[in-house]
Amino acid sequence: AVVFVVNNGRGAVDLATLSGGGVDVQGIFSDGAALLEITGNTTAASSLRVAGGRLTGTLPALTAVMLAAGN
Repeated sequence: AVVFVVNNGRGAVDLATLSGGGVDVQGIFSDGAALLEITGNTTAASSLRVAGGRLTGTLPALTAVMLAAGN
């Protein structure tokens, strides 16, 4: 499975501040799963984590990441 997350705003977004406390990824990624950034934008994805079925962390401004569960 792959999750695509986009921040098209001019400021960074703390995903935990979104409704529900993050992006719902239950059934896609397990809590604590190692995330693999497919597009090579590893800096943008470095703070992203899965906890409580939610993707949390900070996504920099004008950024898109494509995430898969890593090995």
